[in-house]
Amino acid sequence: MAPSDQKVGQHSLLERLMFRFGPSIISLYLFATLWLLFAQGDRELYYNILKWWGFIPYHYPFVDIQTIFIALDCWRDAVDVFVRNSCLFGGWYSYSPILLWAATLPIGPDDHTWFGIVFGIAFLLVLSALPPCNSWKECWIRSLATISTITAYGVERTEFDLLIFMIAMAGILLLLRFSRARFAGYAILVFAAFLKYYPAVLMVLAARERFRTAMWVAAATICAALIFLLPTMGQTQQALGMTPVGSPFADFFGARNLPLGLTLIASGPLPMADDELFRIPLSAPGQVAMGLLLLFAAWAVWRRVRTDAQRVSTLPNAELTFLSAGCVVMVGCFFAIQNVPQRATFLLMTLPGLLMLARTDDAGRRPMLLVCGVLFLLWDGLFYRLVGAFTARYEAFAILHFLYWLARELVWWWVMARLASLLIAFLWRSPALAPVLDFLRIPRPGHALAAG
Repeated sequence: MAPSDQKVGQHSLLERLMFRFGPSIISLYLFATLWLLFAQGDRELYYNILKWWGFIPYHYPFVDIQTIFIALDCWRDAVDVFVRNSCLFGGWYSYSPILLWAATLPIGPDDHTWFGIVFGIAFLLVLSALPPCNSWKECWIRSLATISTITAYGVERTEFDLLIFMIAMAGILLLLRFSRARFAGYAILVFAAFLKYYPAVLMVLAARERFRTAMWVAAATICAALIFLLPTMGQTQQALGMTPVGSPFADFFGARNLPLGLTLIASGPLPMADDELFRIPLSAPGQVAMGLLLLFAAWAVWRRVRTDAQRVSTLPNAELTFLSAGCVVMVGCFFAIQNVPQRATFLLMTLPGLLMLARTDDAGRRPMLLVCGVLFLLWDGLFYRLVGAFTARYEAFAILHFLYWLARELVWWWVMARLASLLIAFLWRSPALAPVLDFLRIPRPGHALAAG
């Protein structure tokens, strides 16, 4: 039994229940209260609460899942949903073509309310499957993360990324088993990738296996991709080309936001839509900024990776696996594309491991600083709203709006660099890469982690 498990066993039954289910219970209570406000007609209060929570709500909740249901209806009527069309009110479909197979099911736009309620409850309950808290302090920190702006926005709109999060949770929980059932976990992760593409990076978790097993998992994944994706390759390329992007000053996140924002500030206002703005080339100062940011990230990784490789070896299997999963999704998405804010819910997976690292660290300051950075990003919508309201009222402090945006983007880069270091530390100690590192004569820190 891990030391953390022994410590949890010393708590009372009530404490153990709260440490496991407390964040889910608190968030369920808050979101149920908001739903009752809306259902009973007190919608002005409902909208005002959500605005001060950090985002602008739509006219009614669960709108994103309704959009998918409308696309399924259009697909049933033989409408090409991969281009702008009147059936989707001038919009288009940007999800995987495989999701359109659900058009054969008896569901439609009118089902969005009950589906959204079930979806929200399921997501918040699934969070209790993460490794339990070890103290009341950790319980409050994780509760604060669970009711954050990012989570509230995702639940209120039934963002599809939250469904991907739940599917990924199911796959990871199976990976934690030491029997052959863990291979079903890889199949579930592949299924999640078919639905939304980016979960494909979670197959990095196969590095937990021995080299030969990891190669079999990789081969099976490639075969599955050829079987299921090749027949829809044209539609997949269309969907990827229509992936939504937005202004670097909005709530999207990605590595290109900061250098592109500086480019736009230097060039002045441009008569373009937000999705066109993000695709313009970087100016020379923007390219310099991107280069400096990449150097900063590389330096941060180089500075900490050896220490991180030793520290992650102290983590139990569950905390390490969830930490690695959150790291690979967030780092992969950040450096690859611009992302909708709800994708940051994968930061919730990193908190059990980060909090345990903070607890076992002698000083605990650096790991806790990273935890604070994660909380800041999850609550960014609230802070952005407060700064915007302040600068709108006191125009003399308008510069604060820019300074906050700059600080937010720098925090994103710093947190992603730290998560990248932890991810590299996980891979450096992994059994699957041990033969490769030995062949390349790259020294490994201590003993490799066993996957079972």
